[in-house]
Amino acid sequence: MNQLRAGLVLGIGLVVASCGDSATEPEDTLTGAEALALLEVAMRQGLELTNDLDFEMMTALPGGGMQLTVPCTMGGTVAVTAQLSPVGDPGSESVGVGAAVTLVHSDCSERHETSGITFTLDGAPDVEMTIELSISTEFLFEISGTVDGTVRWATGDGRSGRCALDVDLETVNDASGIPTITLTGRACGSEIMESIPGLGLTMG
Repeated sequence: MNQLRAGLVLGIGLVVASCGDSATEPEDTLTGAEALALLEVAMRQGLELTNDLDFEMMTALPGGGMQLTVPCTMGGTVAVTAQLSPVGDPGSESVGVGAAVTLVHSDCSERHETSGITFTLDGAPDVEMTIELSISTEFLFEISGTVDGTVRWATGDGRSGRCALDVDLETVNDASGIPTITLTGRACGSEIMESIPGLGLTMG
């Protein structure tokens, strides 16, 4: 009986020990600058999609939609789903397109050129962007929208974690008509307030 009791105690101890070993490790965190870099990487395909839209084609096809899978520059893919609708009427001061875009990253690796950080992203479950892109009769581009969602991330130096995004974006044109994207909100737990010159993002 004593041997049986000792065996049970030993078995319970092993189970408890194994449960303790499987406890979830704390996730790594990103600095504010790193969070901004991840945000730029995460929304890259959404902005590139809107940059490449043919205004005449999309305004002629209200309610158009598309689904495509885009390769990432260093491996992996992003599944892009977009629902598109025209903004403005022909003859008005500005016309454009509104896009509701869902991005699902799958082992997507991109290097952020400015910081030099390589991020590998996976949707948790996705990143959703609402973007309104318009062009005025004076040929000034304007973008406004939101970026929301969560991704799992890993960096080349072995860190990893989860990042929630809740950001507003809009463009401000300078005196010469050159647009700057302004980002405000939260990314990966950090406050974001940044301006990025031009409509493109710095990737490499």
